[in-house]
Amino acid sequence: RAMRNRDVFRAEDASQLAGAQVDFLSQYGVRQMLAVPLMGIDGQLSGIFGMMDRSDGRSISEEDVRRARALAAQVMVALEVSRNLALSHQHRRKSEALTTLALEINSLLRGREFARTFVSRFAQIMDAPVAGLIIDNGSPNCVFAPSPASQPFESLQASFSRAALTAVSSASELVAVVPAESLIGDK
Repeated sequence: RAMRNRDVFRAEDASQLAGAQVDFLSQYGVRQMLAVPLMGIDGQLSGIFGMMDRSDGRSISEEDVRRARALAAQVMVALEVSRNLALSHQHRRKSEALTTLALEINSLLRGREFARTFVSRFAQIMDAPVAGLIIDNGSPNCVFAPSPASQPFESLQASFSRAALTAVSSASELVAVVPAESLIGDK
């Protein structure tokens, strides 16, 4: 009842308490008890800090109660810091997961733009006027950089992609040599 009321509980002879488990107390030689409630930041009872029997056999003093309360407060601070640290780690993990997800979604939404930038940089590194990337993800897809702005070139890219993938997948050699006419037509 003392803990529910957030009060300190102390007893000099625990066997005299109403409802005391005398067999347990005598089995372990418990005479004195001191219990201090551990109060959370929200004011709720979070635990109990206590001791049994002073080693010198003297009575539990007000100084003992004061020290126990001070230690209980320090224990609660340590527990709150530990809990907040765990929450902080949990929030950090969630934040990192959300950031990664956002970046992945962004790359999916801007995949063609990324591919075009990648191919353009590859062309610059190779000192080539044009570079290309062909990907077969269900339907052939082709990206050239730098990209000509004309609409007819887009249909040429699509037919080039299909022809290049067909030529590469049907070739048995490690390096496939294919005439340009078979890739872009004779137009």
